[in-house]
Amino acid sequence: MYWVLFDTGWGKAVKHHKGESVQVSIVTSVGLSLGNVYLSIDAEYPIRILPHVEKTHSEFRVGKSNKELIDFSVYVLSDNRKNISESNVLIGETSSWKVYESSSGGRELVWPGADGNGYLWRLVIALDRLSATVYVGESWLEEHDGIKVIKDIVNYPLDELLFMYAASGRNGLLVHSAGCVVNDDIGLVFCGKSGAGKSTISKQLVNDADISLVSDDRIIIHKNADGYFMSGTPWPGEAGIAANRTAPLRALFFLKQSDDNRLEPIPVSDAFKQLLPVSTIPWHEKELLPDVLDYCNSIAESIPTYNLYFARDTGVAELVKEFVHTLL
Repeated sequence: MYWVLFDTGWGKAVKHHKGESVQVSIVTSVGLSLGNVYLSIDAEYPIRILPHVEKTHSEFRVGKSNKELIDFSVYVLSDNRKNISESNVLIGETSSWKVYESSSGGRELVWPGADGNGYLWRLVIALDRLSATVYVGESWLEEHDGIKVIKDIVNYPLDELLFMYAASGRNGLLVHSAGCVVNDDIGLVFCGKSGAGKSTISKQLVNDADISLVSDDRIIIHKNADGYFMSGTPWPGEAGIAANRTAPLRALFFLKQSDDNRLEPIPVSDAFKQLLPVSTIPWHEKELLPDVLDYCNSIAESIPTYNLYFARDTGVAELVKEFVHTLL
């Protein structure tokens, strides 16, 4: 039995499963604030939000408070089409994940079903990259007490893909990194691929009262007339840190596991080379790519960058605070 409140905000449903009550949220629309992008998501049917997604996304479900944010509108529809056109494949000829050029000149991203029949969802990006339509297959539709509901669609990787297309070429970049804020106005970003130590360093920094962690896995770097900023995201890593907080970006650190804790300034060329592999870049989009690479280079040129060699102890927090003192 489910109790559901449908409105433009967040409703609650209590699902009884194997004798246990599990509370889930069901919504008819969602607004997500992600760095310099605001995603407005509406759907043909109410959307079920999974508990772990509600936990990570709750701080980011806010009304649009900044008129400078990029508006990106998304509409979710059901579609039982079984076959996808194989023409104009841009990426994924030999894999299940594929990107097509749509008939309108935009992009169509398809995530096929596990059995190869139909798809879980397909994402159609408009040519201007300011709107999109998400079509969900039959496997993502379910009924509760006679009410049709779309299974959780506001989730990774879809919301991350939406951000990538909205922000690319518009002064926004998603970076695989941890991030923290010190003294309320100093944003620091710690970049690294999987296994580089983002969660390790986050667990060290989170225990320091003077440092506020905003993410342990992904940070958005964006720019406006006042300079470069870093913002948390709803996509946490192992440490589970996901805070909707923004601060001026004062330094970038590339993580290097070591036996000691030390900083090494690096030149712009090295910073640019190290930033590319940890950034979410639409390499398959030839028209967008030059602007995205230029933005990466502008970050490397404008923000002080360092190699951060760190050991698996608490000394790195003190090193970070010593660095902050040089900025005051």
